Amino acid sequence: MPDWSCSSPPSRTGHYGRRLREPTWAPRWRPPVRATPPPHSDVFLRGVGGDGYRDAIRDRFGEAGLAEAERESSFFFADELPAVGAWTFGPAEGTQVTAPVLLLHGGETRPLFRENVEILASMLPNARTAMLPGLNHLGPLTHPAEIALAIAQFVGDS
Repeated sequence: MPDWSCSSPPSRTGHYGRRLREPTWAPRWRPPVRATPPPHSDVFLRGVGGDGYRDAIRDRFGEAGLAEAERESSFFFADELPAVGAWTFGPAEGTQVTAPVLLLHGGETRPLFRENVEILASMLPNARTAMLPGLNHLGPLTHPAEIALAIAQFVGDS
């Protein structure tokens, strides 16, 4: 049986001890819907998902899903980024992850994400990387069957 543990799991709290993410069923305050997304959300989502992020999100989740993604992108700056910055994970921690790991990236993924896959793969003793041609960081939205096939093949081989 593979060891799925890691000695330094990521923090589940953001700035000032707030939970990173409340359950989706929990009631929460929502800012009013804006006619145009805040500029930081466009920059962030374009950086992650490429110029076609709006179409990819809209096609999968509709207009309301796109509006929510644009609203929720501020969460990345307020909570996720500081938590990731406070989390330490390096080669010493990586060697403790003995389970097989699949690191996927798309052929159209921005260089930063591809570089991070290479760095992480170099730290994990049982990592396998796979590049899926034509996909970007939004591949799970735009090409779920290809992602599922890559995962199924990995699990079948492991």
